[in-house]
Amino acid sequence: MSPADLEKLHKQGERVTIRWPGGPYDFVILFDYAEPSGAAGWEDWLTIHGMCVEPEGPQHHTRRSFYVHPVEGEERTYALLPKRD
Repeated sequence: MSPADLEKLHKQGERVTIRWPGGPYDFVILFDYAEPSGAAGWEDWLTIHGMCVEPEGPQHHTRRSFYVHPVEGEERTYALLPKRD
């Protein structure tokens, strides 16, 4: 993903869902910014930064960074675990 693509990814403060497949809950963050992955073969992965607003509880409501990939067919949704081929 190019730097120009990252700038157009989401607006600051936009709600973005981070799926935790098999986990007890998903995360929702207020988007701040994203950084591309530099690893070969992982070009669609990125690190998303923002303020976590879900799940409930003070232990979750902090600034967080997640290494994620987009979920196909869903807007503003990413997943934490590797895709299955």
